[in-house]
Amino acid sequence: MRLVTLALAILTSILTFGLPAYATGDVTIKVQAPDGSPFQDSADVLLSNTGGAAGLHQSTGPEGEAHFNGVASGTYYIVVTAQGYLPGHDVVVVASVEGGQYDSWISLIASTEPGNSAAGTVLAPKRQKELAEAVDELRAGKSVDAEKLLGDLYKAAPGSPEVNYFFGYACLDTGSFADAERYLSAATKLDPKYVDPLVALGKLDLKQNKPDQAATPLQQAITLDPHNYVAHWLLASVYLTQQNYSDARNEAQAAVSDGKGAGNGAEIIIGEAWAADGDYPKAIDALKVFVTDAPGNSAIPQAQKMIADLQTREKIQADSETIRALANSHLQSSASPSAAASSSSVTAIARAAALADIGSDLPLPKWAPDDVDQTKPAIAADTTCALPQVLSKTGTAVTELVSNVQNIDASEALRYEQLNELGQPVGSDRRSYDYQVSYVILPSGHLYSNEDRNGSTDPLPGGIKISGLSSMALIFHPAIRDDFQMTCEGLGSWHGGKTWIVYFRQRDGKPRRVSEYSIGGNVYPLSLKGRAWIAADTYQIVHIETDLMKPMPEIRLMLQHISVDYSEISFRTKNERAWLPSTANIYFEFRKQRLHVVDTYSHFRMFNVGSSQVIHNPDYAPNDTSPPVPPVE
Repeated sequence: MRLVTLALAILTSILTFGLPAYATGDVTIKVQAPDGSPFQDSADVLLSNTGGAAGLHQSTGPEGEAHFNGVASGTYYIVVTAQGYLPGHDVVVVASVEGGQYDSWISLIASTEPGNSAAGTVLAPKRQKELAEAVDELRAGKSVDAEKLLGDLYKAAPGSPEVNYFFGYACLDTGSFADAERYLSAATKLDPKYVDPLVALGKLDLKQNKPDQAATPLQQAITLDPHNYVAHWLLASVYLTQQNYSDARNEAQAAVSDGKGAGNGAEIIIGEAWAADGDYPKAIDALKVFVTDAPGNSAIPQAQKMIADLQTREKIQADSETIRALANSHLQSSASPSAAASSSSVTAIARAAALADIGSDLPLPKWAPDDVDQTKPAIAADTTCALPQVLSKTGTAVTELVSNVQNIDASEALRYEQLNELGQPVGSDRRSYDYQVSYVILPSGHLYSNEDRNGSTDPLPGGIKISGLSSMALIFHPAIRDDFQMTCEGLGSWHGGKTWIVYFRQRDGKPRRVSEYSIGGNVYPLSLKGRAWIAADTYQIVHIETDLMKPMPEIRLMLQHISVDYSEISFRTKNERAWLPSTANIYFEFRKQRLHVVDTYSHFRMFNVGSSQVIHNPDYAPNDTSPPVPPVE
């Protein structure tokens, strides 16, 4: 049997056709209490076909489960209701495969407003399409058109948190602040864990010059989502206005770190806060970083003027203690609310401009992360990166990884979600395996991987098979890395540790050996670009992300984003340590389907390879280049 090609076999998609149209499967709904344990009380479970037919009801048993057997293929809504809890919702897609098993996990949330029966209204397919059209108008900047569409949709679904959020979002954009507050507040009441309307409420309050009021929803948003960089950025603006400069710097730094480039504009707040505290050198350094990292921000002119002003003050400060005291006094005066309009130092104009740029980042749902070219990680200033040394030592570490995984197996948990236009799951599946992988390096230098999951070759719903995610770091293997152009962007950080950040992209004219799609017997190699975070002390890859160099309309692959985290694993029985993949996230848009796969590895085990065990070469080793293949119909 032919091994997966593509030296690393990162992702293989196999489509199957001609499946039976009216197959049946079994659906199990597992209801969980807020703490994640099985729901002990009785809950009503409704399974409703999207075609409009009457739904089926069951009550959960002692283990919090309801079972529906012999369910015909199709898409079904699931609604779980229980006294004292908000309704829980999910969507399950029963594929046209006879005898399939489909599970759904639904966690109930205690109701803060008992009797609010409208909470969490599930939108019918027609209404979902209407909401998607309104969101497209918002993305296109047509807020007035979106507001009209959402107003009509609100009449049909006033209990939908999403409809209320987007309606409020549109009103915020058009300046209808009273309506914006009404609908955004309704969204938070309908779904207390809905972060986006809380962030929008904070922005709304700041636009109306109500910083004290803005702090509450922003703090709530950060409690629910500690890595929401927009909430951190807005809260930093609140603290700056309140002259709480230390907390303003902390929140702004969190925005920069969590935004992975998208939050770089918050650096102006760091500079403003240092300036207001009288630390001119730190203020100047922060503002210079802001000008470099956020070139499109509308506050750049104000920041440049502030830099010039602070440099003058710094010189005066160095000349005389007396003048320094006068300068400090003048800075405090110009930074005060009464003098905030002054153009000589930290200005309300600059903050207003920065706030306008945050508005452009107000979260519409993004179903996939940004492309690596759309983000710019924070880099330490004045630090030189020796790329040849980084690549050499990383290559050694990756070679050790290849050696280590030959003797290791792990438990693998795979979660698959099909997403709609709003990034919401409309179908899901879960799998678990005992996982092993081995590599073969041919005399030609080609590298191949072979994976085993309990001997299973079953695809996920839709006929999609995922393989090779453990091999992502092998882009830096000495046998592969020359296929890529690599640039060291500088010294950054990942989860608090110092890392060298290396950007890479497929070289023209070099074989595309890292990833491919196999469709109907034809092979489509991919051209990739990406970024790796490499530990500055051990040269182990701790995180890596890849994207397509460009969409592939010939197979209708428009997006593929893969992100892998690596962790150091200790093996007590062998007294050995190894860096191995821990979690992989894959987002791809294929044949108008938006999919998200989470692949998690745990419980690593090391074993001895017996002398009788031999790794054989693959039965068939393809050439670097493949003959042209016909486009997918």
